[in-house]
Amino acid sequence: MSQVRFRTTFQDKEESRAHRAVVVVAGYDRPLDYYHLTIFDILDEDADPLWSNLDHFDFNELRTTVPLRKVLDDLKIQTPPNFWETVELNEGNVFHRLPSTGALTEKN
Repeated sequence: MSQVRFRTTFQDKEESRAHRAVVVVAGYDRPLDYYHLTIFDILDEDADPLWSNLDHFDFNELRTTVPLRKVLDDLKIQTPPNFWETVELNEGNVFHRLPSTGALTEKN
């Protein structure tokens, strides 16, 4: 399973915080042949994800990145350059960390 991750902020409609700092993780699961997307709170990455494809899609719906792209668009989360191209490499067991987007710096 590949992982491509970056840090950013987004407007969390369910929380009182104006902007929530998150880690976005996407990739490809080669054995199961599906793309995945999970969003974690930066302050508590060990907690349950804020959003996961497991809660919203059947694996058969994730043979392309189209539904996942729509999720990030709907959440108004801007991806770094080449994010989706890197996800779509369909690599197995690799990890890519891309630059942060939004108000975060590389130190975050």
